[in-house]
Amino acid sequence: MTRTRAAAAPAHPTAPVASIPSTASTASTASTASTASTRTLGNARRIGKRSDDDAAQPFPWVNEVRLVGRLSALPDPRELPSGDVVVLLRLVITRAPTQRKQQVDTIDVACWTPMTRRATSRLDVDDVVEVDGALRRRFYKAGSVTQSRYEVEAVRVRRHRGAT
Repeated sequence: MTRTRAAAAPAHPTAPVASIPSTASTASTASTASTASTRTLGNARRIGKRSDDDAAQPFPWVNEVRLVGRLSALPDPRELPSGDVVVLLRLVITRAPTQRKQQVDTIDVACWTPMTRRATSRLDVDDVVEVDGALRRRFYKAGSVTQSRYEVEAVRVRRHRGAT
């Protein structure tokens, strides 16, 4: 009889945990469970799942983003065909100066929760804004072609304290 047990608690609360079959009492079942365990761990690593071997790594997987930048345009609320509402922001963030010229990054931010959407209603063009969230890759259809883009999904949005 083979039972499935959850692996040890992950080092980071949002990290995925792979299930690992435990060994059974008979030798033939134990060898099958061992092979299944190895196969499960190998597949887990290949598809980006966490395994027991990953728990020993010094740095757990983290997807956290903190941005402080200038709001380049008014927040853009959009209603999707599903009925959901998302507010889109575009932040301009100045890079550290190089010898030649000053460069900026333009980052798209999506606000899905009522709290983040409400926070955007108090923002104006050229406000310095602080955004906490996670990097997401979104897929969508453009005609007959599937395209993707990266954006930050906001968890918290506020006017930066140091801003005047």
